[in-house]
Amino acid sequence: MSQVILAEDETQLRGLIAAMLITKGVTVSRAPDGVEALQLVKD
Repeated sequence: MSQVILAEDETQLRGLIAAMLITKGVTVSRAPDGVEALQLVKD
């Protein structure tokens, strides 16, 4: 199974992209910006 961190500042676009990836079996962690995305990597 694949896993990605999706960093996108536009909430609706982030949700749309995440939904598309999830339907393909990808585990998605979402972040509104690069700083929070890096924090997800550290955790």
